[in-house]
Amino acid sequence: VRHLARSGRITAVLVRWPSAIAPESACELRHREAAWLRDRGAPVRYTWAPLSARSARVG
Repeated sequence: VRHLARSGRITAVLVRWPSAIAPESACELRHREAAWLRDRGAPVRYTWAPLSARSARVG
């Protein structure tokens, strides 16, 4: 995913759960990775409805 984001070949990363990025015990890694992707034009979007509504408001 990082390679695709770095090369500009993707415009978003779709995941169902935040733990797909990093486990609950390492949420700081999740935030860091999401920021890294967002800074390269590929924000994280959630496909699970409750999170999807939140990510639409944030992004």
